[in-house]
Amino acid sequence: MNALGLKIETEVLRNPGESTPNSFQVIVTDWAGRDVGYISTLHPENGWVPIWNTEISKTYQGVGLYPAMLRQLRDLVQRYGFKGIVSRGAKRVGVLSTASWEKFARREPRISQRVAPGGKVDYYLSGLGNSADYEFDYEARYADDGILHVVRIFDSAGNEVGEASALEMYGKKKLAPQEVHVDPAHQRKGLATEAFRVLEQQTGRALGRPSLLSPDGKAFWASRRRK
Repeated sequence: MNALGLKIETEVLRNPGESTPNSFQVIVTDWAGRDVGYISTLHPENGWVPIWNTEISKTYQGVGLYPAMLRQLRDLVQRYGFKGIVSRGAKRVGVLSTASWEKFARREPRISQRVAPGGKVDYYLSGLGNSADYEFDYEARYADDGILHVVRIFDSAGNEVGEASALEMYGKKKLAPQEVHVDPAHQRKGLATEAFRVLEQQTGRALGRPSLLSPDGKAFWASRRRK
């Protein structure tokens, strides 16, 4: 039971004869055993588990139950080797507006905002990187000639202080660097290097070396060769 006297249970569904989960459910009951909350998912795709249906009794809306259910679902799917949970790009995700979902997803690693291909953001992950003082948030967007991967850098106060991006062109094995920027006050701390490391980690692709480089770009690639 949680602080509201509610019991949150999870269920894993499989097709007959298959060991890999087909979908997941989170079910919430009150002290009398009545169902007051429910989340179901679609079949996992590309390592992610899309949310399908959500119902929460009006009595328990706005008291933090839905985020608790989402975290429970996120932890469950990760135990089965999936990356996390995503929305399906609807105007509302359960009892949250799209804007509220995006704000919630920013705070929760492995809970991602997702919209249909062609939309602003396809995948969003927060809380990445190996820095104690900075957070690296990753997003991927569909573009005409490939998938644009972007890492945004935030300081401990939540201010965006930099960005790095690379294009995954259709038919190419390596990422093509696009832009990199770090605010002057935060330079010389390895943030650009870490941002591109996150890009490579999330995409599973190596960064390609551009033919034309600025002085900063030459220094960046020289530092990569030394490692």
